[in-house]
Amino acid sequence: MNILAEMLPMMTVDTCPPANLQRQTRLILALVLLLLGAEHALAQQTTGSVRGVVRDPQGAVVPDVEIELVSANTGATLTQTSGREGLYVFNLVQPGIYVLTAEVTGFRPTAVTDIVVEVSKVTTVDVQLETGGIQETVEVTASRPRIDTSSAQVSTNIDRRDIEALPSFNRSVLELVELAPGVDFNLGGTSGGQVLNITGVGASVSGNRSGRNGFYLDGVDNTGAFRNQGLNFPNPDTVQEIQVATSNTSAEFGRQPGGSFNVVTKSGTNQFRGTGAYFFRNKQLNANTWANNRNDAPRPDDDRKNTSVSLGGPIRRDRTFFFGSFMDFRDNDPGQQNNTRFPTEAMARGDFSSVPVQLLDPDSGQPLARNQIPNGLLDPVALQLVGLMPKVESYDDRFFWSFEGPARNDELLAKIDHHLGAAHTLQLTYFTTWGRQTIPNPGGRPSATTNIPAWGPQLNESRQHTAAFRHTWILGPRIVMESRVSVARMDADRTTENIGRNLADFGAQNYPISQDGARRYLPHLTIESGPNGRNGFLSLFNQANYQAVSSLSWIAGRHNVKFGVEVQRQNIRQYDDTERMYFEFDGRHSAGLDAPPQTDQFAFAFADFMMGRTTPAVSYSASGILDYDVVNWNIFGYVQDEWRLTPRLTLTPGLRYEVYLQPHEREDKQVAFRMGHQSSRFPNAPTNFAFAGDAGLEQGFFEPDRNNFAPRLGLAWDVQGDGRTAVRAGVGWYYSYNPSQFFIWSAENNPWRPEVFGSGGRVSDPWLTSQEPVYSSPPTPLTSENIANFPWIPPYGATGYAENFETPYSLQWNLTVEREMLEGLSVTAGYVGNRGHKFTQLLPINFAEYREGANDTTASINERRPIPDFADVMEISSTARLWYDALQLGSTWRGRGATARISYVLAKGYDTAAVDPTGQGNQQAANPLDIAGERGPNQRRHTFRAFFAWELPFLRDRDTLASTLVGGWQISGAVRARSGNPLNVTLGRDWNFDDVQGDRPDLVGEIQYPRAELEEGRYQWLDPTAFALPGGGTDHNVFGTLPRNAIVGPGDWNVDAALLKQFRFAADRRFELRFEAYNLFNHPNLDDPEDDMSDADFGQITGRSGNRRIQLGIKMYF
Repeated sequence: MNILAEMLPMMTVDTCPPANLQRQTRLILALVLLLLGAEHALAQQTTGSVRGVVRDPQGAVVPDVEIELVSANTGATLTQTSGREGLYVFNLVQPGIYVLTAEVTGFRPTAVTDIVVEVSKVTTVDVQLETGGIQETVEVTASRPRIDTSSAQVSTNIDRRDIEALPSFNRSVLELVELAPGVDFNLGGTSGGQVLNITGVGASVSGNRSGRNGFYLDGVDNTGAFRNQGLNFPNPDTVQEIQVATSNTSAEFGRQPGGSFNVVTKSGTNQFRGTGAYFFRNKQLNANTWANNRNDAPRPDDDRKNTSVSLGGPIRRDRTFFFGSFMDFRDNDPGQQNNTRFPTEAMARGDFSSVPVQLLDPDSGQPLARNQIPNGLLDPVALQLVGLMPKVESYDDRFFWSFEGPARNDELLAKIDHHLGAAHTLQLTYFTTWGRQTIPNPGGRPSATTNIPAWGPQLNESRQHTAAFRHTWILGPRIVMESRVSVARMDADRTTENIGRNLADFGAQNYPISQDGARRYLPHLTIESGPNGRNGFLSLFNQANYQAVSSLSWIAGRHNVKFGVEVQRQNIRQYDDTERMYFEFDGRHSAGLDAPPQTDQFAFAFADFMMGRTTPAVSYSASGILDYDVVNWNIFGYVQDEWRLTPRLTLTPGLRYEVYLQPHEREDKQVAFRMGHQSSRFPNAPTNFAFAGDAGLEQGFFEPDRNNFAPRLGLAWDVQGDGRTAVRAGVGWYYSYNPSQFFIWSAENNPWRPEVFGSGGRVSDPWLTSQEPVYSSPPTPLTSENIANFPWIPPYGATGYAENFETPYSLQWNLTVEREMLEGLSVTAGYVGNRGHKFTQLLPINFAEYREGANDTTASINERRPIPDFADVMEISSTARLWYDALQLGSTWRGRGATARISYVLAKGYDTAAVDPTGQGNQQAANPLDIAGERGPNQRRHTFRAFFAWELPFLRDRDTLASTLVGGWQISGAVRARSGNPLNVTLGRDWNFDDVQGDRPDLVGEIQYPRAELEEGRYQWLDPTAFALPGGGTDHNVFGTLPRNAIVGPGDWNVDAALLKQFRFAADRRFELRFEAYNLFNHPNLDDPEDDMSDADFGQITGRSGNRRIQLGIKMYF
């Protein structure tokens, strides 16, 4: 039994699955231990390989040559004997510089120096022996690394030189992954690249969804379980190399079909080496933003500071090494909003006399005299709430809000490498971050960000722990085993400064606390075409990812075979006491309509708010306390071969197997919709609700797939046998693990989080004025103690799994040609294809049926639903598909003090649902009866990127005072130009009264893009006359003819640059000054146009983003 088998039980001490899963858990662990004992395993690559053929002076292969590979940095030594065909292979070689020696009787010893090993790359070093005695050693310097002619995967390696030289706006190494063609990286909800919330970074890779990637730190899965997004990674000064694999990865890689982002940190060596760095910004160096200039506002503050130190070296030479780093991040994160309509002071008193609409009395339907709301109609609570809102001078004015969101994050990395004799190597890595973030404009449910300053800010405190223990065991010259246990955990405490006030504090009647023990919060508000009030997504939220991994590499003749297994446990723990009260005002009451008004909606909506008249078609609710811990187990296995069929042709067949077991809540607090089911656990629950632990549901709410076999086949052909031209081809089947967010929904609904609804009521007394359901007394405070007698009040909301819910998968293929044109210059041309099947889509299954001639309206939605007593019923289905085809071109140049990478991607992609749903209300089909009709484009057509770094030749590499003072200059930069994103035009209203959102208009003309400048800096991007209400504006039993994502937004371009001056004091000591300019030419790119037809700005672009920002830095290398 190896070290991993001994440590595995330590990972499961705190895991307490319910009784019906304990047997499964023991069975899985027993299977894993058995496999580990048999030395079969799985690895995520943090290493490379060295291979080659030993030949004599006549070119004949030489077997039985003693070959030694020695690290120039640590003295670590690997030994090998060439096979009968002269072939040798070193697996699991740490990245770095090596010396290879070859000795055999009858030939001179030969040494090849300066061999560069990269992550997941095969370095070919063929050895040419010379006849003679052993007195003299033939020393050869390895040639510059040429193209990889042994690997079939599509990948890009970003080495230390690029990481140090290229400008990085946020000092985040993941920003550099866009050097790989086909990658669109996004920082998501981070603050300056720092993950301080429950969501992290993402990327769209070769047409895949942004939450379908793998992020690895030293081979450890550093992905957040919640939405499959990347967590924090160490600062650039700690990173040795980054590898980005984008297509046709081997069977070692799994769980996601998108990109594999592998960040490998530095390790200590036999020399003490370190860095120190300080980066800062100041608004006096920046250009002003476009919006600030339009509003005569000064430049926003930009007070980011970033300090870091790192040090590595020997604890015991040639045996034990350390590396560590610390970073301190400070940022004020300025932001602004300038497009929101707000009331005037007169409107806030009920005086709409200056507004160009006629308000009606909601009760009598008569026009209001002088357009003034009488005191008897003004809602007293609304009069209190409006006092929290900003005011504007005139009706058409927009409120300009400039704000700051201070953020602080600290990180610590510690790494120990120890050689336990010649056969064993141990590595311990620990990375942690702790930080705090203020969000002045937090989001909330329904999806929106607040534009009312008084509703914020949200305050986040977070702590991340990523740790791994790795054991490498050389079992023999041709067998190497690697085992690892690891954890990646992110804990977040999300709160607000506004705790302690709810509607009752503003005068609401019959409004007790939502649940005993809960705190008071402001309600969420939406005034259509105007202000949104959100206080954030607030809770204690912990997500963790535990792994036990092991891999075995075995060289047998022409075969380099790898075996593996992995066991993974993920869990999400959340505590949330927010009441989640939400009111919407759409203007129908004061407009005298049964639907939202189509013009001047803000005036009517704000009048509805002032009279406290909520939208009857949109229910409001109060929630009790949420408290759950959801756990799921996964197990994987694979076999992968690298078969050198001929000296120039390598095949890479592989097979991977993945099992994703049923997620479960520790106390069985799960409920899901299942048609016709009657709970045996809670017999008083309404029919169609299924509970964990019910009879017949021992396996959970869906049957896990147990046939997830994923074959892979790759080909690498060295066309001429000289290592200068490679043809790569591959095809593979890749399964995709769904984000854990889908599985925690079953723990977030009634009765585990009790929730009650109302609709059509008044803000001053929302419960006792509710139209549906009707209450004679407040339904709160709620309780979750007596579940068996929980008071179910129709109409119920529910979420369930489709009967045929399955694991998503992607079929990928590629054909790539790479050619070294000159020494240091290579070009690549490739075709990448991807077809995604069974991806997750959230579909409404209880939408209202239209009745011809019945004059249906939103008021009759619930009575027209096919499942009685239920409102929205959402089904997590496996129906979404995606298509991607791309021409990917690239070129790389290294030499004469310069490096450059250029890429161009011509892509065509489609899908039926663009992203993973992020909430139970995010339905993803405008017409649930025609899911295939949702097929629409999802890719930018053209993307060009260029990266460069050039050491100016003036006085370069001269050991003189003049060279130190005047020479040592370097320039670097990044250029991006791309076409626009496809956008979806919607009506902004439920046209066919089925309670399904996202209805689209009719296309009545050619889509045209006038691109005309308007007043106040606005831009007419789209001609709105090409779109009209469906059915001629009268027939509501139709869907619009406009396809999904039918328009295209504006493209963008950007140039970043850096100027570096180095003062070199010794060969390994230098001081560096850095001047970095982001958006060098101060070019503000157009934002996307308004694509909601109900908005007064439909078709217009009202904002532009991007201003030149300067960052100065000082670095010391020693």
